[in-house]
Amino acid sequence: MKILEPKISVIVPVYKVEDYLDRCVNSIVNQTYQNLEIILVDDGSPDKCPEMCDVWAQKDDRIKVIHKTNGGVSEARNVGLSNANGEYISFVDSDDWIDNFFYERLVSKLNSSGCDIVACRYLKVASKEESCIDSNDSYNTRIIDNYEAMKDVISGDIVWQVIVNKIYKKELISNILFEVGKRHEDDMWTYQVVGLSHNIAIVDYVGYFYYQRKDSFMCDRYNLKRLDALEAKTLRQQYIEEYYPDLSIPAKADLLGCCMFACQSVIRFMESEEKQKAKQVIIECVKKYSLTKQELALFSGKKRFWLNFACKNFFMCCRIRNLLRIGF
Repeated sequence: MKILEPKISVIVPVYKVEDYLDRCVNSIVNQTYQNLEIILVDDGSPDKCPEMCDVWAQKDDRIKVIHKTNGGVSEARNVGLSNANGEYISFVDSDDWIDNFFYERLVSKLNSSGCDIVACRYLKVASKEESCIDSNDSYNTRIIDNYEAMKDVISGDIVWQVIVNKIYKKELISNILFEVGKRHEDDMWTYQVVGLSHNIAIVDYVGYFYYQRKDSFMCDRYNLKRLDALEAKTLRQQYIEEYYPDLSIPAKADLLGCCMFACQSVIRFMESEEKQKAKQVIIECVKKYSLTKQELALFSGKKRFWLNFACKNFFMCCRIRNLLRIGF
């Protein structure tokens, strides 16, 4: 008797990507792993994307299209989650694409390991045509528990910087919604998912291609919305202090580093009233989560120097770092 492969629900938020959408969907429908439910969430896109989604649905009966008014990527992902029927969930951004073996290789590891999440490496690309073919059939796999994974989240391990290079058991994430109206929504979501997981498999395989568009949010002028990153890490800090107290100090140091980066950017790129508002948000965060002398003593070298400087004279520290072009 043939064992049915578990279904994967692939959630793709779609908004103003008519130049990239076909490449993205092509990479999904052409997967060697076929048991997919592909959910294209048209987030009120004002270009040709709604019609393109409908054309794709006519070509492939695995594709489900949901048209909705614009509410942002978080709301689109939440709508996709609420309509997903698969045992596993995957997120793909509509300007990115995946390797043909992406699901086959990740599901194989997920099934053999019994983990809640499986992740692979991803490659940032700056050209529409740039790609990478990994012909190796044998990959090293690291299996870690949620404590080790949370350490990786705090340290900024590249695997955890995005949500799209992974597949998740639906039962793990179905009740964790993305924060609507917020930037850096991945940061607000990932630590909660890691906290609920038991074991995670990380495959040393490049399966996801992350396209860096010049018109993306991260390429926009620095503004107050960028400070959502501080809110995300503040919420993470509160979570870690409650559930992972042993990781509280490195997490606080990472939050202080985020404050330094934010302040350096504010100094360089913002002006007038908006600049003052941003500074106030940052300094309130610094005051609340500044490191004590005992905590600073746990660090060494350059990291200890800059953390200590930031705790003593935060704005001077950020100005000096800008002059030295540190953190750019």
